[in-house]
Amino acid sequence: MSEQAVKILNDFLAAESASLVSRLRECDAYVAWTAAQDGLVIDRITADSAAHRHELVEMILKLRGQPRPAQFKTMPGSEHYLRLDFLMPQMVKSMKSLAATYASAGPTGNVEADALVARILADHMRHLAELERLQGKLYQPS
Repeated sequence: MSEQAVKILNDFLAAESASLVSRLRECDAYVAWTAAQDGLVIDRITADSAAHRHELVEMILKLRGQPRPAQFKTMPGSEHYLRLDFLMPQMVKSMKSLAATYASAGPTGNVEADALVARILADHMRHLAELERLQGKLYQPS
């Protein structure tokens, strides 16, 4: 087992679980019918977030490590049933923080784990660009 790689991957798993993007489905944000396409983009981003958590767990297990249990906010009610345009700044901030966590980490010492981290970082950068585009679109006067 590469203890350093497992520790880094567990840190990423914790960051993914704490991200607003990972909790967005349960927040049940209101999306107006005129923004239905935007809702589909958000659905894809949240699905990717779930896949990232799953892939991180698989890699930790492959390295014979033990995934740390996820810690969730105990008061997430402040994010439920809000409009998507209201949540968007928080989502952008959360995605920036998540991307910065990945970008600032050094190599894990395992080639496969490093490839996974690089792919997830690329996904987060793409998602961040999509969220920023949506945020700009939502705040333009009609």
